[in-house]
Amino acid sequence: MSPESPSEADLAGERQRLLSQLLAAEGLEGDAIDDAITPRAAGTIVPVTFAQEVLWLLDRATPGLAAYNTPVTRRVRGPLNLSALGAAVSALAARHEALRTVFAAEGDGAQQVVLPPAPVNVALFDLGAVEPAGREAAALAALRLVADTPFDLAKDAGFRVAVARLAADDHIVLLLAHHIVSDAWSFGVMMADLAPLYEAALDGRAATLPPLALQYGDYAVWQRATLHGATLEEKLTYWRGALDGAAELVLPTD
Repeated sequence: MSPESPSEADLAGERQRLLSQLLAAEGLEGDAIDDAITPRAAGTIVPVTFAQEVLWLLDRATPGLAAYNTPVTRRVRGPLNLSALGAAVSALAARHEALRTVFAAEGDGAQQVVLPPAPVNVALFDLGAVEPAGREAAALAALRLVADTPFDLAKDAGFRVAVARLAADDHIVLLLAHHIVSDAWSFGVMMADLAPLYEAALDGRAATLPPLALQYGDYAVWQRATLHGATLEEKLTYWRGALDGAAELVLPTD
C-alpha cells in the first residue's frame, strides 16, 4: 500500500483536467467561464450539483437502491496494520469533505451537509476458520454484502471501508463510495492520498500532504451561482431545439 505518490504539479494537472470534464458535462466551456472557483465562505449553504441532484432523485424514487454503490478492492499481500488503516481512512475522510457528506431534503430539492471529521469504521471479516480452498470465495461474498448494502443518503456519509482477512499476510481491502460523492477518477485521488496517510499512521506521525485548494462543495456553490438565469436558459433552449422531434425512447420497466 505504498505506491509512489504523485507530485503536487501532477495532482494540480489532474484537478484541472477533472474540472474541464465537469464543466464540459454541464455545457460550460472556454470563454463561458467568467469567474474562478474560490473556497466558499464559512456557513455557506451548499447546494447539490446538477449531477448529484439526479442521483438524489433516483435514490428518493427507489428506496434501497444500491446500483450507484461504487466499490474498489485491493489485494494486500504481506502484513496489514488494521489500526493504521483505520487511522488512514479516517484522515482521508477528514481531508475530503465529500466522503463525510449527507444530503438533506430542502424544499423540492436537496442540499449537502458536511459532517465533522470522525473515525471511519473498518469492518473486518476474518476468514481464518474457513477451509483454505474456500476462503477467497467467502471473502468476496462477505465484501459483496457490504457493497450491496444501500446508503441512507440523509444519514450515512457515502463512504465505507471493509477488510477480508484470508491469512495473517493476505487481505482484501474494500473501499466503497456512493456515486453521489465519488467517481472512478476520485478513487485515483483517494488511493494516492491513502498510501502516505497509511505510512504516516504506521510511523505514528502526521502525513505531509499538500493542503486542498478546493472541496467539491466549493464547485457546487460556484456551479449553481454560475449556471442560472439567462445562462441556464440559453443552454436549455439549445437542448430543447437539439432534441425536438427525437423519437421516444421506450425502455422495459422494472
